[in-house]
Amino acid sequence: MLAKLFGEDAVYKGVKVYKKGKKEVITDIDILAIAGGKAVVVQAKSKKLTVLSRKGEEESLRRDFKSAIQDAYDQGILSRKAVIGRDFDLVTNDGESLDIPETLDEAYIICLTSDDYPAVTHQVDVFLDRGPEGPYALALNIFDLEIIAHYLDDPFDFLYYLRQRVDTIWYFRANSEIVYLARHLNQKLYPRKDAAGELLPDTLAQLVDGNYPAA
Repeated sequence: MLAKLFGEDAVYKGVKVYKKGKKEVITDIDILAIAGGKAVVVQAKSKKLTVLSRKGEEESLRRDFKSAIQDAYDQGILSRKAVIGRDFDLVTNDGESLDIPETLDEAYIICLTSDDYPAVTHQVDVFLDRGPEGPYALALNIFDLEIIAHYLDDPFDFLYYLRQRVDTIWYFRANSEIVYLARHLNQKLYPRKDAAGELLPDTLAQLVDGNYPAA
């Protein structure tokens, strides 16, 4: 999906991260996409919600969230540091050294799940441990990513959406990523000057549901 957006030459799979001049792997980046001075770091997990979590059992929810989102986020933080810093060596899965553009100054983190993860937008707000200065990240399932990539089929439009999402994550609240996307497509994610926050209605998703082509 990202290769169609960014171009085959700007998307890398299985990038290994080493400390500068060292042979020890610090982490790996599942998918790295670069356009201009921005990058997208995707860390994918196949963890599914357990039966207890689907019933709302809190401890089970926390365990599943850690496996599906928190672990991906922690890995994404190391990856982001490697991409925007200059103290690491990045090597593609072909064994070639990856040169990061000097102009690159931001990397957005996507924690991607292969399965539907209900209410993950709210769980990120409640459960995610990002530390006092940690950047925000988006938690998406593979279908969310497919829809976003369909509507935002230019890499800079896609990156702009990611920027708006993380910049306004404190302001907007919604039950699914598709609601955020629908608001963005309809009138962008601009906070109102006279409001401390907005709860986006699920009905916004109908804009996408009614238009997105069925497979």
